[in-house]
Amino acid sequence: MRAVIWQNVASALGLKALVLVTTFLGLTGLWLAVLADTGATVLVTANSLRLLRPVREPKLERVIRIPSDSRTVGTPPPVRLPSHAEQRG
Repeated sequence: MRAVIWQNVASALGLKALVLVTTFLGLTGLWLAVLADTGATVLVTANSLRLLRPVREPKLERVIRIPSDSRTVGTPPPVRLPSHAEQRG
């Protein structure tokens, strides 16, 4: 959260400083300064909207306990396959 706030402050002040310097040098006029200020406000507002997203909690893994004797769970007994000698028989 603090990182987003610092990003907003730095970008707003940086853009204002840039427009101020270019205005003193005569490269920008009043309308460009107004548009830059409006644009900075929109960018800062859009960036700060990220703080309204819900924080996702990490998913907890399910713990499945398997009994030591699997036959107690109700699984059928293993199937015995006939050998080759029994098939020829």
